Amino acid sequence: MQMKVLLTLPPDPGASFTMPDLGLGYLAASLQKANLPVNIVDSINESLTLDELITRIGSIQPDIVGIKFFSKDFYVSHKFLKKIKEIYPEITTVGGGPHPSCSDPKDLMEQLPDLDYAIRGEAEKSIVTFVKLIRSIRQGEKIDNDMFRNLPGLIWRMNDAVFSNPPDFIENLDELGFPAWDLLDPHKFVKKFEFSIFTKPPSVNIIATRGCPYPCSFCATSLTTGKKVRSRSVSNILEEISFLLDHYNIQTINFIDDNFTFHKSFVKAFCEEILKRKMKFEWHCPYGVRLNSLDASIVKLMEQSGCISIAVGIESGSSRILDHMKKKLSIDQIREQISMIKKNSKLKIQGFFILGYPEENREDIQKTILFARSLPLDMASFSLFCPIPGTPIYEQLVQQGKLIEPLKWDDYTMDSVVYAPDGISLEELNKYHRTAYMRFYLRPGVIFNLILQMRSTKQIRFLIWGFLHRLL
Repeated sequence: MQMKVLLTLPPDPGASFTMPDLGLGYLAASLQKANLPVNIVDSINESLTLDELITRIGSIQPDIVGIKFFSKDFYVSHKFLKKIKEIYPEITTVGGGPHPSCSDPKDLMEQLPDLDYAIRGEAEKSIVTFVKLIRSIRQGEKIDNDMFRNLPGLIWRMNDAVFSNPPDFIENLDELGFPAWDLLDPHKFVKKFEFSIFTKPPSVNIIATRGCPYPCSFCATSLTTGKKVRSRSVSNILEEISFLLDHYNIQTINFIDDNFTFHKSFVKAFCEEILKRKMKFEWHCPYGVRLNSLDASIVKLMEQSGCISIAVGIESGSSRILDHMKKKLSIDQIREQISMIKKNSKLKIQGFFILGYPEENREDIQKTILFARSLPLDMASFSLFCPIPGTPIYEQLVQQGKLIEPLKWDDYTMDSVVYAPDGISLEELNKYHRTAYMRFYLRPGVIFNLILQMRSTKQIRFLIWGFLHRLL
């Protein structure tokens, strides 16, 4: 009996840009290696409505539908799963991604009654075993609970109870091979997606490392990819890059790792091998690197090998708040490291900041805005604090009774106000958010620098849209 699998993302009509989903790509590659038929339907990139996605499922007729979703996708995922069960009750549904990985398993399954299973953490190995297990069930084979208990990360129901297994994090990332680029096809995305004004199109994302050992109170990365940082081999990464350059005419690589520069020996070997092979491509680290993982020699080598820009997580201009966040960085360290990067390279730097973090007051927010303006940053992104399930700060707020149920999952984006610190209203925090963007960007030097960096008219339009979106 052959099992057909469909992997998808929930519709998001408000999405401002799209990118190939590497998580689905890696899952699809694992299924392909096991000779299990798989399709990917990216409803966001195809601008599908919920009804259109359901129609597509009807035409493909899969046995299993896997859906990856964030907390912001919770309600549309709920509707999607409900419709599947109403129209195609024989389909087995399984969820994965950030929200299922971070949520309490019992709460997740109770809130999503039409979700049959979920897999937490890295699911590339578990998904193959899972599909074979469902096939055995469909064939009428006798299944006991131990078969479920041996599947890492699985969340399931049995006899009206919810069970869950701890996730497994893959040690040797080279074993995974490359994402299923035949199903992702960057050409379907290049007209819609460029990561920033620093990016030379066409670009594509890849992942070189996984994991994060840092204890930041607001971040859930370790719940999805583990605490230990693991790296692919340099040869494996460059083989994938060569494939993308040759087959898709890609000009720019975006490393969407959370800790690309964690192991200096890895970064050094990567950059030196690019230079040795005389490979010509631009690359960026737009998801953020730890400032204290950089030094002058690494920064120079990154630039020499084609790195154009990096993003850095700064978060706050208040020492008190940085300490509460467990950021393990001081104001002086941040300032020194940003200056070091600018002194030793021409790398463009984008700073990430958070406004509205619990424990913040008006003075802390003002400090953050002033700190951002005082640093030699090329761009700044001010995100509104979002309490992510499973994080230490989320648990603290729940215990203090400061999160109002039911939570507005649809608003769980970086630009939506879902929480404000004591003494500050949601409306006032939203004004601070707009003020931060205006005070950082409405400066002649910043504006002139951005104009000089523009790589296409599309990037100009995107920058203007993004700025107006945050102000209006």
